[in-house]
Amino acid sequence: MRQPTLNDIADLCGVTAATVSMALSGKGSISAETVARINRTANEIGYTRREQRRDKGPAFKYVCILQWEDAPFLWHFSQPFVLQLEKILVEEGFRPIIIHKLPELSDIALYNEIKTAGAGAVFSVHYVNPELFERLEEDGIPIIILNNNNFQNRFWSVLTDDTQGASEGTDILIGLGHTRIAFADYKRHYMGVVKDRFYGFTRALEQRGLEMPRDYHIFGDLDDTDRLKEDVHRLFDRKQAPTAMFIHDDYFAAIIHGILLQMGLTIPRDVSVICPGDVLDYTEPFFPRFSTMQIDRQLMIRMAWELLLDRLVTKSGKIKVLKTKMHYIDRGSCIPAPG
Repeated sequence: MRQPTLNDIADLCGVTAATVSMALSGKGSISAETVARINRTANEIGYTRREQRRDKGPAFKYVCILQWEDAPFLWHFSQPFVLQLEKILVEEGFRPIIIHKLPELSDIALYNEIKTAGAGAVFSVHYVNPELFERLEEDGIPIIILNNNNFQNRFWSVLTDDTQGASEGTDILIGLGHTRIAFADYKRHYMGVVKDRFYGFTRALEQRGLEMPRDYHIFGDLDDTDRLKEDVHRLFDRKQAPTAMFIHDDYFAAIIHGILLQMGLTIPRDVSVICPGDVLDYTEPFFPRFSTMQIDRQLMIRMAWELLLDRLVTKSGKIKVLKTKMHYIDRGSCIPAPG
């Protein structure tokens, strides 16, 4: 008779094999109720620890964390990913290696750094290099990507659901009575996030029977503020100016906020604003306060860790992609539409 496996317990309990492995070994932050259910199920089907892999865990000790950003202001946003992953790795007995992917670090040099360090797995925050990552995967080094949706069909990834966040954020504005809603985004190195947020925005409008005039869409360039000023002026000089805006992120919203102030317009009195975040550090008193569709970084980090364990335990070759929802944080930048 076939011996019970971790996957058998996972299927019966409705959890992942990684969760089962952590529960049976007493690791991870799993609820007492779930741990009890997993242990009870293991006993019922006759599973014993002897039937697990004979080794005591991964043969490697070092795990690499890659960090890269296409704009300096995003380092604040991605730093919690790195710090929390580092904390988890240390708690689990691994030795983290943090590499900041700077422009001068070539692909070959990065590959050699990872290999020379003896890293047995890689977490990559935002950064994706398909050729490099495929080479590492071929060498038996699993890659887990965080928050870059451009390559989710090729690599195991944990993402935020940008379409959901934009759609629900737009619904909030519509629920406040806004029908003239503009959209503002900007050129990014990886354009998948831009496309997904715009799709979520337009989908919410269509579901409510609304349309966005073509000139209600600002597509900016962070290196061309003069052009952005012209676009914002042109948008709000219209006879039918928007009463609300969905903006790509709160950093871009802060730039537009400054332009609006120069025009004598304020948020939210003259225009309500909502945006994904939090790129800005709202513990600092000098940043404007924007209502955001907040990216759940803590949940993404926990999911990324479980995804790596899943790969190590199940040895599955099938790519898995997990997505987290954005949650609305009201900071007062959205009010009911006038009239």
